[in-house]
Amino acid sequence: MEVPFVFFLIGCYNYNDCFQLSHKSIKLFVSSVRYCMRIFKLIRLILAFYRSFYLATGLITICCVSIFWKYGLSTFAPILWFKLLTLYLTFYFINAYQHKTFYYYQNLGISRTVLWVVVFSIDLLIFFLSLILIYQLK
Repeated sequence: MEVPFVFFLIGCYNYNDCFQLSHKSIKLFVSSVRYCMRIFKLIRLILAFYRSFYLATGLITICCVSIFWKYGLSTFAPILWFKLLTLYLTFYFINAYQHKTFYYYQNLGISRTVLWVVVFSIDLLIFFLSLILIYQLK
């Protein structure tokens, strides 16, 4: 007689083990599922925040990458400073004109600092990976 797959997820390998499960193992399984759901919720909320201005930062990244493609490694410092300046301007305008949207994220348990750090990290990661890819292709 084969044990269903769901029982393997909570640590049962035969029917005798399944009937002797302690409450600790069930609570551990349930808490791990809840933790995964919280992480998915956090990622979904951060991406929803990033969606409000990704087009602008994406176009700036594309412009920087095209300049890097055309003129080479000597333009890295000006491109980097331009990208950082535009990220600061994005930060300023979003904080100034969409400040009420932060209440939504704060009510869901995400602070402004977490939103901005994660979004800027994602944006800079995309920027640097694009530059590395262009440098390797050229």
